[in-house]
Amino acid sequence: MGKNIEMLRCFSRVLRNDEKEINKILPNMYAESFYEIDINFLLKEKINKLIIDIDGTILPVDDINVTVDLIDRIKYI
Repeated sequence: MGKNIEMLRCFSRVLRNDEKEINKILPNMYAESFYEIDINFLLKEKINKLIIDIDGTILPVDDINVTVDLIDRIKYI
């Protein structure tokens, strides 16, 4: 429950235009494909959290066919 509360606090501060909190959630990197994300790069840069938007980004909007490959990749990362 603690992580959820911290996330809600972060978004509350974002809504109040707290620049430090806004910078926490703005992407500073993009990948052409979710499957091209380099796990070694993440480890090297000590990136241990990703925000993954599945609906409309990784899968088409309203697509409910989440593949085993996608689930495995998310677990791997």
